[in-house]
Amino acid sequence: MWWTLWGCDRSEEAGEGIRTPEAPLRVSVVAGVAPTGAADGPAADARFTGVTALCREGGVVYAADTFAGTIRAVNLATGAVSTLAGAAHELGTVDGPGASARFRSPRGLACLPGELVVADEGAFRRVATTDGTTTTFSGFPGAPGYGDGPAETARIGYLVHAAIGDVDRGVVWFADRSNDALRTVDLVTGEVATVATGFDGPGGLAFGDDGRLYVADTFTHTVAAVDPDTGLVETVAGVSGQAGGDDGPLGTLDTPQGLAAAPGGFVVVDFWGRVARWRDGSLDTVPTEGLSGTFSSPAATEDGFAYEDLSWNALRTFDLAGAVGHLAGPVEPYGARDGDVAVARFGLMYGLSATAAGTLYASDSDHGTVREIRDGRVSTLARGLGWPLGSWLDGSVLYVADAGAGAIVAVDVGTGDARTVVDGLTEPWAVAGLADGRLVVADAGAHQIVAVDPATGSVSTLAGSGRAGSDDGPAAETSFRTPSSLWVDGERVFVADVEAGTVRELDLTTGRVRTVAGSDGALEVVDGPARRSRFVGPAAVVGAPDGGLLVSDGWAHVIRRIDLDAGEVTTWLGKVDAPGTPVAGSSVPLADGRVAYPDALAVGGGAVFVASEAAVLRIGP
Repeated sequence: MWWTLWGCDRSEEAGEGIRTPEAPLRVSVVAGVAPTGAADGPAADARFTGVTALCREGGVVYAADTFAGTIRAVNLATGAVSTLAGAAHELGTVDGPGASARFRSPRGLACLPGELVVADEGAFRRVATTDGTTTTFSGFPGAPGYGDGPAETARIGYLVHAAIGDVDRGVVWFADRSNDALRTVDLVTGEVATVATGFDGPGGLAFGDDGRLYVADTFTHTVAAVDPDTGLVETVAGVSGQAGGDDGPLGTLDTPQGLAAAPGGFVVVDFWGRVARWRDGSLDTVPTEGLSGTFSSPAATEDGFAYEDLSWNALRTFDLAGAVGHLAGPVEPYGARDGDVAVARFGLMYGLSATAAGTLYASDSDHGTVREIRDGRVSTLARGLGWPLGSWLDGSVLYVADAGAGAIVAVDVGTGDARTVVDGLTEPWAVAGLADGRLVVADAGAHQIVAVDPATGSVSTLAGSGRAGSDDGPAAETSFRTPSSLWVDGERVFVADVEAGTVRELDLTTGRVRTVAGSDGALEVVDGPARRSRFVGPAAVVGAPDGGLLVSDGWAHVIRRIDLDAGEVTTWLGKVDAPGTPVAGSSVPLADGRVAYPDALAVGGGAVFVASEAAVLRIGP
């Protein structure tokens, strides 16, 4: 068997494709750093999928890696990360030794001497910090609800946002956000009791020096103090119903998520990354520049706090003077840095094009730029675009769909000079070339596929009535929702419709549109016969190396393959709802590869390239 890969251009350089002998396919990082994964190891190499809770015992910070279904341990001295219990992306409810235990959705996490208590989708689990041995002691795994009482009959909300141990009272307090209640679970009997209600999204918990339990009441934008003996609730910070970021007595807060104890009071973190300290009845902002938002409460350490930075998917640190540092996970995964591929950084990329020689052009949508990856270096080719998405390379000209400007822009890849080919489009997401020299454009905002003459800028409609839908039939009578990507194969234009969950074909010879795979509104991952298959969010489509199509099902974190001859859909790369990216410098077999939000695809240079969050992956022999 031989591979034949066609580049995304029709230049002489691309020719008829690159043929390479059959070899096992591997997945590696070409450039950039992706923040998501499940790798253990040294601090900067470790990856988390989605941490929502932290706590500390001794020299270790424990993390509930919710979307991986694991409990991770982070050494405070070195930042080294290990998995204490569970197996990444293998979800379930299984008690037993660390690696054999399984979790559904571990969230609220409380540290106690020698053990952790974890809220896991309707149940409380105990995890020994020595070996990760896990047991279920209260509630019903997979059956969340609301009900006090003995362990066997108690019902616990699905979303336990935070938990905190109280050794003196022999309980764990937990913020049951699903039920807007502050509750306890008895560590001996597993009995559950409600202490206070009337909250609107209770979040972080922290005990103060005064013995009261502070609760971040997220959606009222306040922090309340609760007397643990009487259940009396008093607002101490923020103004109910008023979002803001003001210092001073009470002050204002904006969606406070997390709390941690601090001398004389507490620190509170909002969803947007503002850290404020409350003491002596007043709120003061801590100048922690560079932190983004978080779901988790900080974990107090000896000299500051460990902080789960949502945008980076990394654990960072801060102190009350505002100094910010790095603990574990990727270091600066996003950015606009050029240079060697090992140090280059990208924003989110929604467009890739490749030459037969393997040069890549990436639409860095976060920064309004087009980046070039050539011979091991990254450079910025063009700046000042509004929201660059899909692109198509024709010789030395890269055509870019600028959704923010409603335009198609032509960039000379030799000089970086850019000119507008056509403007006045509604929201173009993708562009490709037709055999007659015209451009075909997916105007997602207009729900149409249009043709553009690059010489005159004239626009004509190829398909789509302008209404949102998924009707097949004669081109002028059909409808699209959000056509997001195009692949041209002769007189056939394949269209990925990300919101409809479909892949369509526009036949330019017959003037008709048909659905190749997927079904509008049935957003799930189902392989098998193409017309019975299902997609979650097909963001990009390209020609597959061995025929057919590759489709990035971005919201499911997989790449799918459509065999057009057999009419079959299979999952080609990744595992459903298991996002991740190989650590830079590593290479893994195709079967073990993972991607995260793969929103762009390209073929060329004997490989398939995928934009995986802020990194570019190469899949090839």
